[in-house]
Amino acid sequence: MLQQVDADLVIFIQGFQSPFLDLFFNFISWLGETTFYFIVLASIYWGYDKKMAEFMAITLGVGAASNNVLKNIFLEPRPFQLYPDSVQNLRGYTATGTSFPSGHVQSASSLYFSAAYYSRRRILFVVALILTILMGLSRMYLGAHFLRDVVVGGVMGILVASFHAAFYSYIKHNTKLLHSYYLFIMLVFIPFIFFMETRDFFMAYGILTGVIAAIVLEKKYVNFTVRVPLKRIAIRTLIGFGVIFSVLYAWGGLLNLFNIERGMLSYDVITYIRYFTVTFIAFFVYPLAFKKFSL
Repeated sequence: MLQQVDADLVIFIQGFQSPFLDLFFNFISWLGETTFYFIVLASIYWGYDKKMAEFMAITLGVGAASNNVLKNIFLEPRPFQLYPDSVQNLRGYTATGTSFPSGHVQSASSLYFSAAYYSRRRILFVVALILTILMGLSRMYLGAHFLRDVVVGGVMGILVASFHAAFYSYIKHNTKLLHSYYLFIMLVFIPFIFFMETRDFFMAYGILTGVIAAIVLEKKYVNFTVRVPLKRIAIRTLIGFGVIFSVLYAWGGLLNLFNIERGMLSYDVITYIRYFTVTFIAFFVYPLAFKKFSL
C-alpha cells in the first residue's frame, strides 16, 4: 500500500515534465555527484579553508559509505524498475544501484550540512536544507527514488554531519587524537568491503581513505597556506582541476579499454583505486607543488 502511494507520488511529479524542468532537475541532481564534489572540495581546500575542506570531505565519505551499507542491506528496487510502464528514468547513469535510501540525497546533505556546521552560519543551514529538499525532489522527478528513499537519505545525511561535527568540535585541537579518530573511521568500514555489491561503496571508501591518508601526510610534509594572492589561488585551482580530472577520466578510460564492467571484482578494485588516487592527489600530491613552483 505504502509503495503504491510512493509510486503514485513519483508519477504525479513526473506529470509536470517539461524541457525546463528536465534541465533544472538534472542540474540539481548533478549537485549531488562526484564531479561537483571534487570541484567544491578542491576549490575550498586549495584556496579558501583547508580544515573546512578536510572536514567536509570526511563527512561526505562517511555519509556516502554508510549509505551504501544501508543500500546493501535493504536492496530495494527503484521506481522505474518496479513501474517501467509508468515511471521514466530521466538520469539513468546515476541510478545504477538500489533505491533505499537515496545516495544522492544522503551524500549531498552530508556535504551541505557539514559546511553549515563548520561555519556555524545560520544562512548556510537554510541553504543546506533547501538544497537537500531540492535534491530529494529532483531524484523523484527523475524517476530514481521514492519519497521514503529521499526522506531517509536526507535524515541520515544530516545525522552523519551532526555526529561528525560533535566529535570534531571536541578533538579538533588535538592532532594526534584527531588522526586516531580518522583511523577509527577508516577501520569501521573495512568489514563491509567483503560483501558489498555496489560500486558506489568502493567509490565512497576510496574518497574517505584517500583524504584521510592525504591529510596526515600533508600536515607533516607540506602544510601549505591559502593566504596567498588571489592570482596564485586562481592559477593553482585551474591547474589542479586539469590534474585531478585528467586522472579521474584516465581511470575511467582504463575500465572501458579493458571492458571491465560492473559486477566484476576488478571493477570494484579499480573503482576504489581510482577515487583513492584522485583524492590523494588533490589533498597531498598536488599541494607538494605549491611551494616548489610558487603556486
